[in-house]
Amino acid sequence: MFRFRQAPGWTTAPALARIAAIAAAAVLLGAPLASLADVADPATGGPVADPPQAGRPGELRVAAVQLCIGPADLASFSAYAGRITGLVERCLPYRPDLILFPEYASAFFALLPYGPKLREADSLEEALRSVLAGEPLARDLRDLFLLNSGLAERRLRELFGGLARRHAVAVGAGSWFAAQSSGSRTVLVNRAVVFDPRGRELYSQDKVYLTPFEEELGLEPGRLEEARPFLVDGRRVALTLCRDTFFEEWERVLAGAELWVDLKANGEPFTDHERAAFQRALPARLPGGQVPYGLTLCLTGGLAGFAWEGESSLVHWQPGGTRLLARSATPAGEDILFFTLPPPPP
Repeated sequence: MFRFRQAPGWTTAPALARIAAIAAAAVLLGAPLASLADVADPATGGPVADPPQAGRPGELRVAAVQLCIGPADLASFSAYAGRITGLVERCLPYRPDLILFPEYASAFFALLPYGPKLREADSLEEALRSVLAGEPLARDLRDLFLLNSGLAERRLRELFGGLARRHAVAVGAGSWFAAQSSGSRTVLVNRAVVFDPRGRELYSQDKVYLTPFEEELGLEPGRLEEARPFLVDGRRVALTLCRDTFFEEWERVLAGAELWVDLKANGEPFTDHERAAFQRALPARLPGGQVPYGLTLCLTGGLAGFAWEGESSLVHWQPGGTRLLARSATPAGEDILFFTLPPPPP
């Protein structure tokens, strides 16, 4: 669980900035780092307080939010917006160029009209019965996401795009179920979206290799050839959505990126088996794509019978091998990883 305890007489912003500076230094030097919560003054247990330090030209400073979702977050739009806003504000003392959220972080906007019913449900079946009884235009979960796709898009642009504009930082809003026309049909896709520091859409990408749940939901796959790396402060960033990362085809498409981000919502307990499966995803892709840094970013928590677990991590690949630089403190709670990509070689 992400925790920050302010020591008496210390101000929050400088303290967090000092923690972030230590975290950045650890990553740049290749030292293992668990999470922000591990860096503290041993004498007091509080954060080490020093003024913020400016980064070097050409660096890319990234804050990766391992979001933990729960029923209370869907009580209202203001409740969810408050949670996301608070997490973004926790990142700001680090002076990030890019703040990232995991897969499905924006999918929950479509469920906000049914928040009270979802909070009371112990399973998806119970939640659907309750919601569909009061929603005559919907027959199933897919219909609910289609019905509220426009609402979800407006809300995610208002919230994540607004935060990007307000704080002049690029923000990755995770993914959502977007409705789009395909011939005579309207289809749903699992779409990741990133906003630039002016709050405009910088990049979007649809998931190609769907999970069984997404297929049952009636989602359509995206097109591999439409994906590409995108620029954040002149640095080439690439992303894949969860199951996509297991497939070698992405190495060709995303070759040459400097940071590859795997956005995950893993619906299985994070056992040793799952940990091994994670190693067959992003760490296995970096050598083929010649990408030096890889970030795995996970959704955690639970809602209406769903549960998500996963360990967020940062790895560094070079011809001698791949090593772990940072990982979240827990696979089943909230955390934030801060790290800095060093300037590109001259």
